Amino acid sequence: MSSWKEINQNLIAKALGEMIFEENISVSQEGELYSFKASEDVTYTFEGKPSLWGWIKVLPHTILRNGERKVSASQFFIDTQKFTKMSDITLAQFIEEMRSTLFADLHLNHEVSADEFIHLDFVESQQLLNGHPKILLNKGRLGWSTEDWKSYAPENSPVFPLKLIAIKKELIKGVLPGEDEYLSLVTKEKLEVIEKSLDITQYVLMPIHPWQWVNVICYQYQNEIQEQDIIDLGSTSFHYTPQTSLRTFNCIERPDAHEIKLPLSILNTSCIRGLPAKTIELGVKISTSLAKLIDDDEFLQNKVEVLAEVAGINYVAKDLAQIKEAPYRFHEFLGVIWRESTFGKINSDQNENIILTANLLFQDKRQQSAMASYIKASGLSAEEWIREYAKKVIIPLYHLQSQHGVGLVAHGQNIILILKNNRPYKLVLKDFQGDFRLSSKLNPHTKEIFRDIYQDIVQLPPEHLIHDLYTAHFVTLLRYVGMNLELEGVVNERAFYQFIAEEIKSYEQNYPCELSLLKPQFEKILVNSVRFKIGYGDSAQRPLPLLGTLISNPLHQAYYESL
Repeated sequence: MSSWKEINQNLIAKALGEMIFEENISVSQEGELYSFKASEDVTYTFEGKPSLWGWIKVLPHTILRNGERKVSASQFFIDTQKFTKMSDITLAQFIEEMRSTLFADLHLNHEVSADEFIHLDFVESQQLLNGHPKILLNKGRLGWSTEDWKSYAPENSPVFPLKLIAIKKELIKGVLPGEDEYLSLVTKEKLEVIEKSLDITQYVLMPIHPWQWVNVICYQYQNEIQEQDIIDLGSTSFHYTPQTSLRTFNCIERPDAHEIKLPLSILNTSCIRGLPAKTIELGVKISTSLAKLIDDDEFLQNKVEVLAEVAGINYVAKDLAQIKEAPYRFHEFLGVIWRESTFGKINSDQNENIILTANLLFQDKRQQSAMASYIKASGLSAEEWIREYAKKVIIPLYHLQSQHGVGLVAHGQNIILILKNNRPYKLVLKDFQGDFRLSSKLNPHTKEIFRDIYQDIVQLPPEHLIHDLYTAHFVTLLRYVGMNLELEGVVNERAFYQFIAEEIKSYEQNYPCELSLLKPQFEKILVNSVRFKIGYGDSAQRPLPLLGTLISNPLHQAYYESL
């Protein structure tokens, strides 16, 4: 367990770096020491490593406030209020969310070494991750008590059954589950008992997060419960444990059973973690179409797989459905998605392991990263490993965008990597609820494959869609990975991007791209500044990011300066 002092220092270090990146504050430098003048009476000084991204990796233990080492995260955000421009109401709520994040940070397990971490399985490793690398308050979970945190937070590796209901078929929308999906919830014997006691032709079985049942469904759907449109069936036969996303679950007794994704009406990171009805209905169809697109493309065959969504249903209460501009959370209370098990994508006998790309961010208490441990265990040089990563992850994502107009928000939780002998081997794509978009300039082949649904999928101009890769994967993941490797002495940041840029250039020579990942500048997408600006009030739509000044693209710098 870290000390209270350490976690406050860590959060201030993260805030300084991200607020510099998002242009909330500016700093001066004298030698190796940086300083930030918050007011006439308050100055912060610190040491850090400047990045090609115009960002500084701040060293937490070097932070001083007016020359004193005792620093408080809440005091830091009070000191910087005139820079973040948060109102007093927003600042107080921000500090409330900050305290929830610090509470979770205080109890994270820091005893596992990076060398041990890389041998954990898909779920075990996720439950040790530190959360969103860019969003300052990444474990706020507003709406949970400390008992809820203890019972349901992934860092506690909780195991619990889900709530089980039957809901009238006439109420729901989406792709109905079949017996396989039911058997991911209950034993065959229990299913037979349910079918004898209930007219299963009239109802659908549906799991609910236990917290959601007690705190939301029992209140918001009491009319349906009283009318027997929703019937309480107790709990599932099996036990589940959460992935890092809080609301996606794997079955403990049957790892090969479908993963289950459920709404959870708490605020975490950028929004309330419900499930939008529209995207639940689209997920299965997107999975099928995307798999066909990959099968039809020789470049992607045997490189990319889809973690398919096989069923998904939702219900919005009849009264709430009539209020079109109600806060979005009211339309996202009750739903479920069944998708393939991640464990089914690998052959452990062939030395395969499957990880979130977010795993590459893991650092142990000695600041050794999982990325460095994977490289060491693979037998490859750092350059060879990074180039393989570019070929197996970045280039296929780029190909989907540039040749097919398909964008997946490629942050570390959405992009899955299969490793073979600890080397990058194959890409797996998942999560098609709002994180899947198409280009507004679709080619005829892609348009034909998605012909039944493309009009229902968000479409973006190519210059906006490219950020699903550039901002989500480079700015939000690799920005930190490259710096960690430099600080560990594995490879310097410029070489890290040079290796990747050379693989991208090689690809572009064979597949002309309308928008090059190597162009000199990209738009800067701001996320923390959104919270500073909009606060915590309800809205009919999920929050949208803001734009900063242009980023000088490190891929461009690394490639063209090496020529």
